[in-house]
Amino acid sequence: MGIVGFSWGVASLGNLSYLGQGTKEIRQLAIRVYGVSVAREHLKLLALYLALGMAGGLLAAGLCGVRDHLRGRGPGGPVWRSFRYALVIGGLHLFFFLRSVIVYPQLYAEYMFDKGGWRRALQVALTDHASPGLVDLAAVTVLSLFALLPLAPRLVVGLRSFRQGGWPTRGRLRPALRVLLGWATPLGLLAATLLGLALATAPRRATGNRGPNVLIIAVDSLRADRLELEKYRRVAPRLQRFARRGVRFANAYTTLARTFPSWTTILSGREPHSHGIRHMFPSWRARARAGLTLPLHLRRAGFETAVVSDYAGEIFGRIPMGWHHKDVSSFSFHEIIRQRVLKAHAHLMPYLATGLGRRLAPPMAGLPENADPSIMARQTIRMLTRVASKGRFFMVAFFSASHFPYSAPYPYYKRFTSRRYAGPFRYHKQLLLQERAPTRADITHIRQLYDGTVSAADEAIGRVLDHLHTLGIADRTIVVLTADHGENLYEPTLGMGHGDHLRGDVATRLPLVIYDPLSKPRPRRVDALVRDVDLAPTLAELVGKPLGGDLAGRSLVDLMRGSARKVHDAVFMETGLWFTPRPQGVDPKHRMTYPPALHGLVVLDTKRGGDLVLDPRYEELVVVAKHRAIRTRRWKLVYVPLSTGVQHLLFDLEADPFCARDVARAHPKVAARLARRLTQWMLGEPGSLRVGDYVLRPQREERP
Repeated sequence: MGIVGFSWGVASLGNLSYLGQGTKEIRQLAIRVYGVSVAREHLKLLALYLALGMAGGLLAAGLCGVRDHLRGRGPGGPVWRSFRYALVIGGLHLFFFLRSVIVYPQLYAEYMFDKGGWRRALQVALTDHASPGLVDLAAVTVLSLFALLPLAPRLVVGLRSFRQGGWPTRGRLRPALRVLLGWATPLGLLAATLLGLALATAPRRATGNRGPNVLIIAVDSLRADRLELEKYRRVAPRLQRFARRGVRFANAYTTLARTFPSWTTILSGREPHSHGIRHMFPSWRARARAGLTLPLHLRRAGFETAVVSDYAGEIFGRIPMGWHHKDVSSFSFHEIIRQRVLKAHAHLMPYLATGLGRRLAPPMAGLPENADPSIMARQTIRMLTRVASKGRFFMVAFFSASHFPYSAPYPYYKRFTSRRYAGPFRYHKQLLLQERAPTRADITHIRQLYDGTVSAADEAIGRVLDHLHTLGIADRTIVVLTADHGENLYEPTLGMGHGDHLRGDVATRLPLVIYDPLSKPRPRRVDALVRDVDLAPTLAELVGKPLGGDLAGRSLVDLMRGSARKVHDAVFMETGLWFTPRPQGVDPKHRMTYPPALHGLVVLDTKRGGDLVLDPRYEELVVVAKHRAIRTRRWKLVYVPLSTGVQHLLFDLEADPFCARDVARAHPKVAARLARRLTQWMLGEPGSLRVGDYVLRPQREERP
């Protein structure tokens, strides 16, 4: 069975892609540079297939042995014995496979739903009409019948004797009862052992932790409206209740709506043009000079620092920030290849798409289709228990499920969706970067899938918050609920995703709630404009360890306590790296062009494990081509550099919240005033200079 599954998986390894991009050149590069590694990965998987086959064989032998013992007969000839073993092993694998298809349909959609025909029909039937509990019940029933059916004749004889004259003192019932009691003893011992282990490993109260502690809980791409609007109460009930308990900043904005730059900004209190992380593929030199971060600052002050994340949190392993403990996924071209090799072996997914499976095959943690918030909650709870026992701590837990491809596990992927939907995005939003224009039904379904991921994260985060009470540290732990950015979900003219353009607010507005049980500010909504750079100095002040240095951020502690003063009268932002020639929501006439990532723009750093970094030849062009914006209460002005000159687009947010109409000609004084302020902000980048309406910077020598 293992050899069959392995051969099927090797034959399925047909394409290699990242975020929907896969070209012939990328596949040739993978074979040329990592061909030996691919072969090595397949050998590891072959060993895993064989190990699973051996485990299945032992289990089959045990079940068949029980059955033969109850029958009072031997196993028969070797052919019949082998057939029975194969039948049991195949049945066990079928159980695990069908159950996994129901729980994680995204992992199998490429090989079932996308192929059409009977495979699509089977997957749809399973996910629409079955449940893991139903499959479990069926499996237990079949196994029980298989092992215990030989007892039926003895029980029938015993019951017949009982009806005729009471329990027999001799006969065929007593041996059957002896067998049952014989099996009850080891099963009871096993149950007692498992109970003892559970009690021994149960979390204990962190009596030595006096705080103050800081726990940042973030959900990738979480939109602020999911914490605010009544219509989303079913989507995020725990998060909405938490938001009502803390201080909620209703107008918080990110400077750059991409994960790597955003987290560096959040944890440093400095802007991207100051810390130098301007896109998702910075050079190692840029990462090394990013400067002081809050976790490093608090580590020096005696805090235990930790970060936990799944696939989108790989960035925490790619830049030194000062963590004592990291439980995050990895990212490199080599890792992408390993993930593709794993995903080709669909018959291994039932065993690897678990917490234990991620330990056996670490690349599973980086699969977007396997971003299960319940697994993340278990990782977070383990880490919380660990760091809380060591004293005061600063910890980040970053959930990835709400990032595209919006892959929620059972039952969340169907909690808000309709069975009637028959489009290509039934289980997740795959192929983000290479797709036709979505239909209205597609858009509705994609939004519902997104809400399913938020709902899954909501329940998992609730478990994490409950664990603070279990540890006895809830009253001395400052908890922050936030995101790295929001998400466009096909609002008018905005397309889908984040970081490609600056129109509208849904991708740049952050959910931001701070709950401080130590100073106990009154729960309130704060409407002042605040920024991602403000969080680090705020938390540093709350724990009594102020951050020094030249920070763009300002502490929000006074706002938390009810002050009406302004922290910012405007916020600033910029776009990220464009991955394709035609980014969603970006008018082609409003952008400078450069080669798309991964092919042509990103290079392989073979000296550092196949890390992907921006080609130094394009570093200056990528930064110069960025759109920048200034946003006030009413207005947003966007700087759009082109080869023919610079355009300034002005939007009236009160009348046009999705920024569909440029009103710069109707309000020239407003446009000129905001353009001057935006230019001044852009010139804050070290080494930048103004040439006409352009803001440029000299070419820096960067080597991968």
